[in-house]
Amino acid sequence: YMLGFNDLIPALLVAISIFLLRRVNLVAAGVLFAVAISAKFSMVVALPFLGIYLYNNRRLRGHIPRFFLGFVLALSALGIPFMISKSAVEMLVNNPEMGKIYSLAVDVGGSITIYLLPLFYIIMLYMVWRIKRLNFELFQATTGISFLVIVLMTPASPGWFVWSIPFIVFHQTLGDRLGTTLFAGFSIL
Repeated sequence: YMLGFNDLIPALLVAISIFLLRRVNLVAAGVLFAVAISAKFSMVVALPFLGIYLYNNRRLRGHIPRFFLGFVLALSALGIPFMISKSAVEMLVNNPEMGKIYSLAVDVGGSITIYLLPLFYIIMLYMVWRIKRLNFELFQATTGISFLVIVLMTPASPGWFVWSIPFIVFHQTLGDRLGTTLFAGFSIL
């Protein structure tokens, strides 16, 4: 638990969901994505990227209802018991880990503070939205970068680094020797 091994299962579920998305098994992808979010709420970070990918991909756009059918059914089955418990909702909302996203901020004077992580996340979503022909590799890369940005811009728990590992591995399998060397240097730093 201290090393963040409880983050392995949600990261694995997201990776399998994205693999199923690639195989156009969208109902199962939606179910596994909902299970990943129920296991670790932070996995919701990838949901907008996934939605943009499905919408911007003409081949998959007609299958969006199938993904969301599996997603909503699984999320309802797993989330409704949680949502009717006042203590469970309070535990999620008052979780000190959630406050870490506001730790990197710039005070511009007076009572105005700019929270950099939410700002960068929104900018990334906008940039991905503006890409009209979003292919699978670019979808994978932007989703992985979003997880990596969260980890690098917060005082993250060690387990948070696990979130980006499947995306980094996928990227490395497509990369050349120079890219692998550069990423190895980044990892060492």
